[in-house]
Amino acid sequence: MFLGIGGIFAIRLFTDSQVVLFSGVDTGLYVVDLGALLIADILIFRSLFRGKPLDSGIQLSHQFLYTSFTILIVGTYFISLGVVAWILLHFEWIKNINLIVFLIFITVIVLAAFLLSDRLRTKRKRFISRHFKRPQYDYQKIWGDFTQRTASVTKTNELCSIIVKMVSDTLQILSVSIWLVDEKQEQLSFGGSTVFTAAQFEEMDYFRQGGLKLIRAMSTQNMPVDLKGREDDWVSDLAHTYPSETKESQIRYCVPLNAAGQLIGIMTLSEKVFYESLTFEESELIKTISDQAAASLLSLRLSERLRQTKELEAFQTMSAFFMHDLKNLASKLSLVTQNLPQYMDNPDFQADALK
Repeated sequence: MFLGIGGIFAIRLFTDSQVVLFSGVDTGLYVVDLGALLIADILIFRSLFRGKPLDSGIQLSHQFLYTSFTILIVGTYFISLGVVAWILLHFEWIKNINLIVFLIFITVIVLAAFLLSDRLRTKRKRFISRHFKRPQYDYQKIWGDFTQRTASVTKTNELCSIIVKMVSDTLQILSVSIWLVDEKQEQLSFGGSTVFTAAQFEEMDYFRQGGLKLIRAMSTQNMPVDLKGREDDWVSDLAHTYPSETKESQIRYCVPLNAAGQLIGIMTLSEKVFYESLTFEESELIKTISDQAAASLLSLRLSERLRQTKELEAFQTMSAFFMHDLKNLASKLSLVTQNLPQYMDNPDFQADALK
């Protein structure tokens, strides 16, 4: 490619310099320019097909996209007016223009209500973030670090500590904690935290006693929940009933850890370093991390259950051997006691009984 582009510049420099030097235009030089351009194009296309295509990306701001969207709506409106005018000219049976205007008004209202819906807005933001906005984080590096750190972990608390540390470092959030939900979905236990310890958890009455409301609230969620501005009962209990705990942890977001259709745990996050709200991209990143973390926690929980089952089977096997040996010993003692009155003075009997 560089050879072709360089050739174009070189031949143009030569031909233009000839014009300057001789103060005239030689039409034969146009043939040289065209031939050089043709050869340069061949070299450029050859380089494109031979190697990897140029990796270029265009970053469009949300304001630009929303402005384009507004222009699209206005353009659609004017096109609709033109279509209506064309229909009125070619279909004489449509004479009531007021009815047409009213129907268009109803259509616009329905379309506006559809476009302003929360679900469509969320889908639009997700589409823009994925296809038009440059990623804020290096996802390949994040998942590589996550896999490397959690590949050999076999303990739940260790896995939770790694996850909260990773989320804290990636999103610049100082306070990140994971609270595990028991299999009955009734009790929270300490998993890992960047600010709390297991000893401090024992002093937290909310998570030991009032965690049931939080479990029920988060069991119906699948995205990070922003507690700011919410007036739910469990949020009020978390923010006012236990001010010392929430002040230290600075809980701003609650993230459900769902796997296999059940709530495995809850991740709580504080404000970001500069007290900024989570962006849509960050919410999607936390959602993905939480899903992967929940799957890993569920895998460890199932492995722990399998280990306990194997230990119970081993204990039952050993118990069966012990019972068999005790049964044989009891049988021997029974024979000794039965023959003791008759052969008590027999030296051979005494020696055999002592064995």
